[in-house]
Amino acid sequence: MPEKVLIVDDEADIREAISMLIKIAMPEVIIVEAENGEEAKVTLDSAVATVNAIVTDFDFKVERGITGLDLIDWVRQKYPGIPILLSSSHPLEGEADEFIQKPFSIEDFDKVFKRLIAKIKKPAL
Repeated sequence: MPEKVLIVDDEADIREAISMLIKIAMPEVIIVEAENGEEAKVTLDSAVATVNAIVTDFDFKVERGITGLDLIDWVRQKYPGIPILLSSSHPLEGEADEFIQKPFSIEDFDKVFKRLIAKIKKPAL
C-alpha cells in the first residue's frame, strides 16, 4: 500500500510545490493537505490510520491557532509514531524528525523527504 503524507502549509502555492516535489521523488505517495495546524489535527484524527508522515511549515499566517511546533508537540503526544519534516526560514533543527530550511533546492528536499519516508514504521507481519 502506498504511503500517505499530510502537507501542512497556509500558502496554497507552497502546498502545491511540495506536493509536486513529493510526486517527483515518489510518484506512488498519496498526498493529503491541510491549510493550518487546526485543520491538520482534524485530518489526523479522522485519518490517522492512513497518514504515514507529515510535512509541515513552522509559521501559519493565522491570527489564532497553533504553530508548526505546536502541531509537532500535539502529534508527538497523540500519534508518536508519525515521522515529521519541518520546513521553515528560521533555523529550527532538532524540533522534528527532519528539518529543511527555506528556501531549499529540489535536490535537498528530495534527500530530506526520502530520509523522512525511511523513518516510517512498517507493521509487523
